[in-house]
Amino acid sequence: MLLFKKPFHAGLESGAITLTFRRRQKPAALRAGPSAEREQELLAAWRARAAP
Repeated sequence: MLLFKKPFHAGLESGAITLTFRRRQKPAALRAGPSAEREQELLAAWRARAAP
């Protein structure tokens, strides 16, 4: 079940909004091994870009 804010209810009911995306606060999984450092760099960049 997804909850939407009130400003979007009319668009959802009328069909004007047909596609939605879920933005997660953090990635669901991280890799381990040699690429883990690069993964952490990308995660830090993603967090900086996603911050309000």
